[in-house]
Amino acid sequence: MIFYTDNKAFNKLNCYKSNYQSISKIKGKLERSDVSRSGFFLLLLLLLFFLSGCSTTYAPVEHRNSTSYNANKSIKKKHTGKIPNYHRVKKGETLYSIAWKYSQDYKSIAYRNKIKSPYRIFIGDKLRIASFSTKSSKKSSTKKKKAKRSYSKNTSKKTYSKTKSSTRKTVKRNKKTVQSAGSKRLSWRWPVKGKVIQRYSPGSGKKGIDISAAKGSLIKSAEAGKVVYSGQGLVGYGRLIIIKHNDAFLSAYAHNQSLLVNEGQVVKKGQNIARLGRSGTDRYKLHFEIRKNGKPVNPVSYLPSK
Repeated sequence: MIFYTDNKAFNKLNCYKSNYQSISKIKGKLERSDVSRSGFFLLLLLLLFFLSGCSTTYAPVEHRNSTSYNANKSIKKKHTGKIPNYHRVKKGETLYSIAWKYSQDYKSIAYRNKIKSPYRIFIGDKLRIASFSTKSSKKSSTKKKKAKRSYSKNTSKKTYSKTKSSTRKTVKRNKKTVQSAGSKRLSWRWPVKGKVIQRYSPGSGKKGIDISAAKGSLIKSAEAGKVVYSGQGLVGYGRLIIIKHNDAFLSAYAHNQSLLVNEGQVVKKGQNIARLGRSGTDRYKLHFEIRKNGKPVNPVSYLPSK
């Protein structure tokens, strides 16, 4: 059986013992050599000196294996800084997860890097994230201004009005095609039954809502779509699932205990996709986000009222 004692008290006891032995030796020598009382006073001073040395204050020990120390070191924050010009693809990342990390539209990143559907990327690829420099756009705008100024003043008002009306027609047609580019109208549902403990507040870095529920509760797809990310490579989200619903809308389900669907899998509305957990956070909850064209929107504005 092992008994655990206070190291400080144990060391002090050893100090007293060793000092007592040395003082007794000095006392024996003084007694054998006829020394006056001054010698005994010297002995007394030596005794006080040695005892004071035993009362040394020890430095506090830092317990590096404690849970509080590890917890503070393991906290990782989401990316909130400036959008980098480039991103090097790492293991487990997809174009959608990279776009999600920087709050960018995956279509824009694909366009900048000439990546076509189904948007396959590979480890080590260097992707352009930030938009192209504005120098070329400034040059083009100055050229357009010079061209407008160089137009002759003899142009008739009739030709001007015709071109103006034709441009209006083309703009209207383009708007209609953009609106019809997306798939069917989405009808959202709550991913889990629970209490909303954190509301949408993009100004303070809250890009979605947090829903508190029991550990292991089934997380359901808020709408039908395709799983474009299933993993835990995105800092601050824990085990994460991202579902693409159409060309504009994506939804994310974070901090899961376990993931029940894989990348590339098509899911139905209300299908079980994960179990609620606290991976990457300090309590059991679901962090739910909706992105429209890469930008976060308030999920409550799309979800039905309870």
